[in-house]
Amino acid sequence: MVCKKCHLDKSDFFWKRTRSGKTTLHRQCSDCMGLAQKKRYDANPDYYINITKRRQRQLRQQVVEAYGGKCVCCGESNPIFLAIDHVNNDGHTHRVKGKHFGPKLYLIIVKQNFPSHYQLLCYNCNMGKHLNGGTCPHQNEPSAT
Repeated sequence: MVCKKCHLDKSDFFWKRTRSGKTTLHRQCSDCMGLAQKKRYDANPDYYINITKRRQRQLRQQVVEAYGGKCVCCGESNPIFLAIDHVNNDGHTHRVKGKHFGPKLYLIIVKQNFPSHYQLLCYNCNMGKHLNGGTCPHQNEPSAT
């Protein structure tokens, strides 16, 4: 196909599909589309930064609500203190492999339809679990009778 912007004939690798259909391709190659996006970003970076931050906050809120909105160990419900925890203590392997960490983790969780191998812990319980060999110190306390 020939790009309408740079007029170069490029292989199928350089063409992205439109949102409207699976068989419809954009009229510009991916290189020209990337340059146009960079130009729009450079003209107004604050606009795109704010969109990204808002999208990340919405995803985080969606994930927190889906996992009950409170720490499964101590019951803390202030969203500022809550974090996603890997139930099987395999978060390190995900981070080493370069996937499932930071803001992208929320997107992955939503796309996977909130899998059960994640849970919501407050930062204290999450760190306590890490330092205590995979068990939150609250779990080791004798129950008050």
